[in-house]
Amino acid sequence: MQTSLKIDKGTQQSLLAAMIRPPAAAKIAAAVSGGCDSVAMLLLLHQWCRMKKRQLCVFHVDHGLRPSSAEDAEWVRTLSESLGLEFYQRCRGEIVFASDHSEGSEAWARDLRYAAFAEMLSESGAEIVATGHSADDQAETIMMRLMRGCSWHGLSGIAHRVRLVFGNNVIRVWRPFLRVSRCCFEKFLRDSGQGWREDETNTTDVFFRNRVRHRLLPLMNQMQPGSVQHLAALGDDARLLQKKIRRRARGYIAENVSDGGLLVYITPDCTLRAEILRLWLYRLGAGKNIKRALLVQLDSLWLNPHSSQKIMYRDFVVFRREGRLVFEKKVSDCRPVRRDLKSASDNEPLSLGVVLRPDETAVLGGWSFLLQRAECLPGLPGEWLPVSERLLANITIRTRRPGDRFYPQGGSGGKKLAKWLIDKKVPVESRDSMPLLVVEGKILLVIGLARSRFMNEYLRPDCGPGWWLNIVQSG
Repeated sequence: MQTSLKIDKGTQQSLLAAMIRPPAAAKIAAAVSGGCDSVAMLLLLHQWCRMKKRQLCVFHVDHGLRPSSAEDAEWVRTLSESLGLEFYQRCRGEIVFASDHSEGSEAWARDLRYAAFAEMLSESGAEIVATGHSADDQAETIMMRLMRGCSWHGLSGIAHRVRLVFGNNVIRVWRPFLRVSRCCFEKFLRDSGQGWREDETNTTDVFFRNRVRHRLLPLMNQMQPGSVQHLAALGDDARLLQKKIRRRARGYIAENVSDGGLLVYITPDCTLRAEILRLWLYRLGAGKNIKRALLVQLDSLWLNPHSSQKIMYRDFVVFRREGRLVFEKKVSDCRPVRRDLKSASDNEPLSLGVVLRPDETAVLGGWSFLLQRAECLPGLPGEWLPVSERLLANITIRTRRPGDRFYPQGGSGGKKLAKWLIDKKVPVESRDSMPLLVVEGKILLVIGLARSRFMNEYLRPDCGPGWWLNIVQSG
């Protein structure tokens, strides 16, 4: 280890005692960005591997998103060499990978890292990648999920150990210091005389996580010291509970799924029902992140044996047939469409459209929509719009298409929707999934943002008997 460092053995042992039980692996790779958390992890793992006689190497991924990223890579290389550790690096241009997310987004950067990890694991012979996630990262994740709407599954936060399948590769990830706060890492490095690199993008509030990190968590710790550790502990508790619920859900599915249908003549407790539905949809290809609002709607189907409701989401529909829930894909009323297939570029996003039908809930882009008749304003959550009969003839919820124009309420002119979203500073990764309420080719609502000046043409002037459109954010 560097002779210039003055490691406090007591602090070092205290932090190592908080380390989460490591997996079986003869050689471990430490993913080091150069930031405080990953540098502290590297020094601690270096000492631990020396004591346990395990091999350690260093991985670094240069995303190429900042002018200083090359300097970060060279800094981490120098630190690795001073510790006598093998150093492996991948730059953005060297990695061949596919991502469904917009370039430069947090999700895109994560996919890039995993693709790089897969290559470096093969090259180095390491069996597992250790990352420097801290209790602060855990607290941020849990708070973000709470604010977006989650249940026990979301409260479990970041897993201590996870096995990821990325492409044709299996990546084992270990987060050894999820119970250690960032301030403890900072004190450990300062007392040791070890510096680190600061990522300038971490100081901005462009990303949701940064706003939680810079505004919310400091306020929570000011009001109640130790809030970060309490949230991290809550994640541990939720994970244990979720593990038990998942085990029971798997047993139910094994006994009660046949021909693609889920038998629902039995009524387990509500928490177990939600997990059964989530696992059932995941196994049918509906995706990993099932929205809470969708599970609530499906649960109502489970509990109502006489329901004729059809739940539409993405490219599938779920409905009840006698004593089972039936899952069908490729729904004609919920399909990817383009405004002009001949002129559309292959790089343009497909627009997903859902035709609303009375008394049938549709979910799109984190929002749920329901048309129903009522004698007066319903006293249920969400926004309720008193719609005219004219609206029922052709009402669609869809995402944006090339050439869309929006005419904001209170203005006299229109603007290309793409330009309007940029002016409103809507994040790039959110623009293609943002739902629009469209009638007769006019965008009446950019859901969650603004109304069109045409909106009042399709609303009833009174709040008496008639049709109502319910709009609820589902997280």
